[in-house]
Formats: sequence, structure tokens, C-alpha cells
Amino acid sequence: MRDHIEHIPLLLKSDLPFSRLVMWGRLLLMSVFTILMILVLSPFFIFNVKLPYGAMRFWHRNIARITGIQTQILGEKATTQPVLFVANHISYIDIVVLSSLLNAAFVAKSEVINWPILGWFAKLQNTIFVQRQSIYASNQRQAICNHLQKGKSVILFPEGTSSDGNEVLPFKTSLFDAAAVEVDGQPVPVQPVTISYSRLNGMPMARAMRPFYAWYGDMQLVPHLQSWLGLGGGVSVGVDVLFHPTTTLTIHGNRKMLAQHCWAKISTGLSDILAGRHPPENVEYH
Repeated sequence: MRDHIEHIPLLLKSDLPFSRLVMWGRLLLMSVFTILMILVLSPFFIFNVKLPYGAMRFWHRNIARITGIQTQILGEKATTQPVLFVANHISYIDIVVLSSLLNAAFVAKSEVINWPILGWFAKLQNTIFVQRQSIYASNQRQAICNHLQKGKSVILFPEGTSSDGNEVLPFKTSLFDAAAVEVDGQPVPVQPVTISYSRLNGMPMARAMRPFYAWYGDMQLVPHLQSWLGLGGGVSVGVDVLFHPTTTLTIHGNRKMLAQHCWAKISTGLSDILAGRHPPENVEYH
């Protein structure tokens, strides 16, 4: 765990020290709150029934409060159902942030289902588990289409992995074909979403601090979780979630053009937020 924070400049380490007390305190509060949620929702767990989205939003919002996540919503969330939300992916913390805002299922790699605790919650949250290999692409698209056709929204991370939070990786385009689904004769709206970890205690976050929140490369989950939860004396992280205007596959003609449009919107949004620039004129702050 200490190896994970050695790259942080000494000045920053002195300002925002690692605290085992803070880490264990947050873990304890998260555990107690989760146990209480399990007791209240025990019928769903006993009968292995998917949890209501309202319950999951409530759980994630309180986890965000406990761990010091402060989310700022920019732009207009789509209010219709279903919607295919397309977002950049920086960390497992994205799940907490987006689940606190949206009634939607995530698309996750099949390995997640075997993760301790997180995999269990992912199943209960209607997560769509897919095998990433290209030979399963048609099955992946069909699983997403089935969900959308039932009137349920889906959150897609088309980078296929997580990044360091400083740029958006190229999108894998195969799953964008799911946007061809029509519900009540209308094409499913696609909404690009930019996620950015940009502030610490209300101040702009230095580039060197983002690895505390971004989870990518060969980072191990448990050490990363420990370093994030133990960062300083109750440090809060500011997350900007920018909702871009919706579009459809019909407008762009094919999945590759739709993917390119979403990538450009999300990438520009991330650059603008990190640089402190105003977002595009058709996006409003809330």
C-alpha cells in the first residue's frame, strides 16, 4: 500500500497524509450501513430478486457521503426510458457515482461476477455480464438489446478498460449496434457522459493525485481501495458528471460514426473540465 503512494510529491503527501484511522473508520461506516441495508432488504437477498433502482441509488448515495465523494452534475440527464448512456471509465468509483444518479444497469466483464462482495452487488443491480472476446460480440449486443427492449436503461463503458483520468481511450465500437433497438417505434436515445475526478476539498486536483482515484493498468484492487479510503483526514473528492445532448444511431448512420461522435463529445468534455474551461454552450450547469 505504501508503494502505491510513493510517487506522490512530498509536499502533497504532507498536506494529504495517509491515515489508517480514516481508512478503517470509513470501512466500518460502509460495513455498518451495508449490513443495515441488507437487513431491511433481506427478502430480496433471500429470494435472489433484483434490487429496486431506488434502493441502489440510496445505497450508493450514502456510500458516496461516507467516502467523501462530492458529485457535481453538469448538463441535462435524459429523463426518458430506456436510454443507452455511454461514459468514459476511470475507476470502480464510477459505479458509485453513476448508480447514485441513474436508474440503469451496467455492462461489465464476466470476471466481475466472481469479485468478493462487489460481484454479488453487481448481480443484484441488474448488471449485464458479457465476455469481452470478439467471438462473443453478437451475444453481448443481444444481451444489451434485450435489456433496452424491456424499457430499462443501460450504462456502457466502451473503452473496454479504465484510464488514468487524464484522457479518453479509443472506443470499441461493436456494442454500439445495440442502439439500433426501437422502443414503441422510436430509436433508443444515446447520451454521452463525461466523468472527471477534478477536485480535492473543492480545489483543482493535481495530476499526480489522480492515481488515488483512477484505477487502471496493473493496480491491485485492495491496496488501491485502502489508499483511497485512507487519504488524509476526511478528504473529499469532487467528481464532475457532464451529460451531453442525446443522439441516436439513426442520426449518424452506423455504429462507428455514433461511437466517434460519443468519443469526441466525452473527450472534449473531459479536456474542458480538467482545464477549467466552460463546457459547450448547449450544456448547462445544475
